[in-house]
Amino acid sequence: MVFGLLLKVSESRGRANMIDNIRVAYPYFTSITAFDPQNIQTNAEANLARNLYSRLIEFDAEGNVQPSLASSVFVDGGVITLSIRNHLHTIDGLRISAEDVVNTLMMIVKKDSTTHGSLKELLGITRNEDLSAFIWSKGDNVFMRPLEPSNVEFIVPLLASTDYSILPKRSLVHLSDSKIADFRNTSGIYFVERDSSDGKLVLRINPNHFDYSVSAPQSIELVPAYRNKALDLFVAGEVDFITTINSSSTSEISEIQKKIPGARTRETLGIRLLSLRTTEIARARHTPEQLLYAGEKIRQALLEADTSIRAEEITDQLFPSLGEGHLSDDMLKKLMKRKQEVLADQNNAPKKPYVVAVGVSELAKYKSMYSSLPFVEVKAYEKAPWVLPPEDQPDGYLIDADSSFFESYSLLSYNFARGYFGSPDEGRSWLRNYVSTGDKQRRIKALQELHLSILQNGLIVPVVFAKYHIVIRSPFDFEISKFYAGTKLWKIHRQ
Repeated sequence: MVFGLLLKVSESRGRANMIDNIRVAYPYFTSITAFDPQNIQTNAEANLARNLYSRLIEFDAEGNVQPSLASSVFVDGGVITLSIRNHLHTIDGLRISAEDVVNTLMMIVKKDSTTHGSLKELLGITRNEDLSAFIWSKGDNVFMRPLEPSNVEFIVPLLASTDYSILPKRSLVHLSDSKIADFRNTSGIYFVERDSSDGKLVLRINPNHFDYSVSAPQSIELVPAYRNKALDLFVAGEVDFITTINSSSTSEISEIQKKIPGARTRETLGIRLLSLRTTEIARARHTPEQLLYAGEKIRQALLEADTSIRAEEITDQLFPSLGEGHLSDDMLKKLMKRKQEVLADQNNAPKKPYVVAVGVSELAKYKSMYSSLPFVEVKAYEKAPWVLPPEDQPDGYLIDADSSFFESYSLLSYNFARGYFGSPDEGRSWLRNYVSTGDKQRRIKALQELHLSILQNGLIVPVVFAKYHIVIRSPFDFEISKFYAGTKLWKIHRQ
């Protein structure tokens, strides 16, 4: 009797805290049908995948591996054993099984196109005909056996990458392809209840999911909004939550709090790196000295003109000061000397126009900002530079991107795949050597040397480290990790 009474009281309290619906500002999607969970190109796509599909494991708020679809991970003799939860069902009651996991992993290996790390490379697979010797299942267990047992160290955390979302076989158009036919029966805590041509999505919670809580938002309306529009919508009372994707500057957050006293903000550590990234075509057009000269001059102009940026942590590096891969003091001295020497010689200015890509609405702003730099040509682009054919790409563009405090094979793979750290071919060779190095201190040393080379040759010019922010309307609140920018919408709760 006492147990039953306590259960009823607890359930009653949970329902009192239930959030029936919450409106979330979210970047524009033309249609959910174009979404491919294994071809993640933007933070918006990554966050959508995180909420619609479960991964085998996840990182907790402190960066530690924790169970997700796999209730446990066991490694013995170079074999990874993943115990798959046997009680996860979609909203329509379809069970997510070990067979779904194996099909997804084999699909990832065959395509070998995810940007956050090659499972095929880490397993040592050279022929797709041999997949079953590397990935198989028995009952509720999934097994993986890499050719090189030490690669287990990299495979396990790789499974937490967004590209490794587990796709139910019955939701696919074809078993060998990640094109989704059914966004209702997903493996994640939310499914798509309604899609509209204007980019608005309505997500509904799946009470069968292992992360389900009665206090989590039962329905989520994703309202199309880029960063500046998201702030306007929040002030106008049209959205309740701004995610890390729409992350605003520190000064913008301060203004929001002044206008809406009940607004709550939460923030990560400074892992959001604003930098000038160059393209492969830029490296063919210009010398390393010209790239560094142009990048540093653009950086200076940006810092002089934009007061909101100066409020952030100005940096010369790609990794946070306490992060793995951060330059040693001697390396930093070499970098600063190199910069001084290059900037002291005006002959290092680019001889050909250095084309900087900006958004259409920002053309006038950046033309004015860079008007004192005769070698800079500012052009407006409707599409992201990295999706364009190489011959149509600019020389450089400013971008916000994740950095990391931790050694991350996934993040390194992403930066090589995009050409940020060098060509993809160079990246594959570098990553093979990196993974084959068993001693972590030697790996970190190699990462530091790569870091220095990238900066000395002007491939990337860092500007500032900023924090990712979320803004949420009272009485709601949100749990945010200090180390990761992902937004788990089911963590929204009533305070």
